[in-house]
Amino acid sequence: MLLDLNTAILSYDPLMNAFIHKSLRLVLMKSVAFREY
Repeated sequence: MLLDLNTAILSYDPLMNAFIHKSLRLVLMKSVAFREY
């Protein structure tokens, strides 16, 4: 599943690629912060 998601992200154009990576990073940071509290 994650590998398919990564290949799908890589196939997008660079601008969309950067946007998706920023969104994923924000979601990951929020979930980690939520777990710590």
